Amino acid sequence: MHYPSIDRSAVRREPVCIVGAGPSGLVTAHTLLQDGFENIHVFTKDRTVGGVWARDRIYPTMMLNKCVLLA
Repeated sequence: MHYPSIDRSAVRREPVCIVGAGPSGLVTAHTLLQDGFENIHVFTKDRTVGGVWARDRIYPTMMLNKCVLLA
């Protein structure tokens, strides 16, 4: 079976959509840019990047366990 050759430079110019600007979305966008992709779009519903760790997110009922180091 013969597959037609792929123009890799044309593929790298195609638009790529990344949904979510959390850590995974940002790393994916960065990796694609490093690999030569030129048309990357990152969409997020928040005003800032960061996903669940975005600066604007506040979790008033979230409680964390306190870590105590014993010597």
